[in-house]
Amino acid sequence: MGAVERRMKKTGSGVLQVLLGVVACLGIWASWAGAAEVAEFRLSQARVHPPKVQAFLEVLDANGNLVPIQPRQLTGALGETGLALESLQPFQGQNTGVAYILLVDISKSLTTWEFNGMRQVLLDWVAMMSPQDRATLITFGRQVQQVVDFTSDKAALQAALRRLGPIDNYTQLHLGLIKALEAGHRTDPGLPVRRAILVLSDGREDFAGGVTKKEVLDRLAVDPIPIYAIGFTHPPRQAVKEEALKKLGEFARTSGGTYFRAKGGDFSQIYEKIRQRIENVHLAELKCEQCLWNGAVRHLQLELTAGPRGLRSGLDIRLAAFKPGEGPKAASAPPPGPALELTATPEVIPAPPPPQTSAVPQDEGGKVQPPPSKSWWPPPSLVISKWTIPWWLYSGVILTLLLLSLMVFLLIHSSRSKTMGESRPFDQSQPHTTKDIPMHDKTYSGPDPSTTVALGTAAAKPKSSSPGIKGRLIFIRSEAGKSPLEFTLTNSLTLGRAKPPCDLAFPEDLEISREHCRFLLEDGAVKIMDLGSKNGTLVNGVPINGKYPLKQDDIIRIGRTELRLLLT
Repeated sequence: MGAVERRMKKTGSGVLQVLLGVVACLGIWASWAGAAEVAEFRLSQARVHPPKVQAFLEVLDANGNLVPIQPRQLTGALGETGLALESLQPFQGQNTGVAYILLVDISKSLTTWEFNGMRQVLLDWVAMMSPQDRATLITFGRQVQQVVDFTSDKAALQAALRRLGPIDNYTQLHLGLIKALEAGHRTDPGLPVRRAILVLSDGREDFAGGVTKKEVLDRLAVDPIPIYAIGFTHPPRQAVKEEALKKLGEFARTSGGTYFRAKGGDFSQIYEKIRQRIENVHLAELKCEQCLWNGAVRHLQLELTAGPRGLRSGLDIRLAAFKPGEGPKAASAPPPGPALELTATPEVIPAPPPPQTSAVPQDEGGKVQPPPSKSWWPPPSLVISKWTIPWWLYSGVILTLLLLSLMVFLLIHSSRSKTMGESRPFDQSQPHTTKDIPMHDKTYSGPDPSTTVALGTAAAKPKSSSPGIKGRLIFIRSEAGKSPLEFTLTNSLTLGRAKPPCDLAFPEDLEISREHCRFLLEDGAVKIMDLGSKNGTLVNGVPINGKYPLKQDDIIRIGRTELRLLLT
């Protein structure tokens, strides 16, 4: 019996070590899988080439890294017409380049030290441009000038930047943005399709009779070019300064770009984040044979399936005029607004003609070849920070864990068989007695269900007879960054600007009414009802009337605040 016991102890120790190894491997694999979870999905830019639409998609994890996706996860529609996805691939590595619009503030809003720091970062930016990149340089102050046209000539761009300085007393920021958008809509042959406007400003517009904020937002409503804005201000903090920065952030978010708040004169880290946001996108090419290409404005809507979640993003684009058989035309620029003339003749340095290449594979007859068919295999790679884990590596880890589990099971089964074979026979000569084991009556008492914690307070109140539905509101767009709001809906929940009487309050958003809307729980379904608010309540971009049923991942907009509803 001693040998059997020693063998069992040795076997048990080995099994424990194997199980600990399996648990450790599972923890590593779980962290890999969690790193690739989609935290942000946004349509950053769209470009029309009838009958096709090119869409640049930000699919990012919590660390801002690009998450790999498969074509089967993406669907799209243009208005009410479905789109066919022809190709989907990361933008990086395609060697198509980016067309940058460098919008430089030459007013005295910047100190000489801050302007020199910004100029040095732009000089470094130009030095890191790839041969496929193009850039144009536009300045704004009392006047708006295009100093350098789109070019890949780094020396010309850097020479023009070195000649600039903070010299003007006025700022025409709005007119500068209008001219940057017009440059972003250009259809020059060979100009990269990916566009980005870079601007650093305090957001103030102090030129009397200049372009208004509404005119800029109207231009951004259709075919926007993403604006990556860096906002700064000098102390002390004042309400008028903060309002100007909010306006700059609104321009950036509406355009599909990003707003950054600068602290001090070191802009290098912010510019590096901007470069990552511009390049960390997926390029999707969609086709619409049934669309009516007549210059009308339609809403481009894309939906990404990420595990159990469905994420949506969209923007309005203009369908350029196109007739089958004439060949695709470049996207038309938005309709002209009021005449805006520059107050000085710009000094233009012409760009050398870029080489033209064909990015679409063609056969010998000149016809476009269809893209290779996509299937569910192979699975996507996992992204951890800046590292990419190929599918074959983590698949091999999973297979190894399964084999180890099978070996542990067989080892335990073999040890039990040997132990039973070496056990002594039952000796009937020895007396055996049995005793009744007394069983004590026990009853289970769960936690006291008489109280529940009220939302936003520590007070307890009698719990409703209905268990309610738990949910979470994720902030997509807000006047002030907030963490998700969790709630339990048992009867009704009021949203508004004041608390009380509202259960959930958003005092920073002045466009939300005092009592704006209400969540209702009726027959096990969650519904939303507008309470006669001034600006209305929108669900997935559509104004609601009466009681409107909600479902998982619906986007709710009240005032300037956008929320994603998660039901658990």
